Amino acid sequence: MTITSTGTRNALAGSTRIEVDAIEVDTLLDPPPPPVEELVRFEEGDARLSYGGGWIEVSGGSYSAGSTTLSSGLAGDSVTLSFEGDAVRWIALAGPNRGIAQVTVNDNDPVTVDLYQPTNLPQSAVFETDGLGAGPHTMTITSTGTRNALAGSTRIEVDAIEAEALN
Repeated sequence: MTITSTGTRNALAGSTRIEVDAIEVDTLLDPPPPPVEELVRFEEGDARLSYGGGWIEVSGGSYSAGSTTLSSGLAGDSVTLSFEGDAVRWIALAGPNRGIAQVTVNDNDPVTVDLYQPTNLPQSAVFETDGLGAGPHTMTITSTGTRNALAGSTRIEVDAIEAEALN
């Protein structure tokens, strides 16, 4: 189903605005997606995460497990982890004072991740990928030391990683 505004109105209407309050469906035409494998959350201080560079610990009540995150805005600072399973997620605070990182999974081309958001969004899944297949995988998150023109900082954070298991 597609609902498209034509931008026109009835002569008695005061506006061209349309609103959708709800949609009820008796049956879905496509089968539902398969269930997503359950991922386990590993906090930023887990010894299996290998940090390089000048990461600092930042405290705050909105972080995963309600305590701390590790933060850096310096180009080249990185964190590497080995994990098992088909999927992985990077959990971090996205917000107005957050910078840009590059994420590499299994030596594939890096993906640029801009953590800028106009308001703070704690514990956001700022990067996730699946379909990796069974077996061991590696992910590296690297601070670029750059920022979106709207952002107030180059800072990125690692609040948690979600994966089936860390190695």
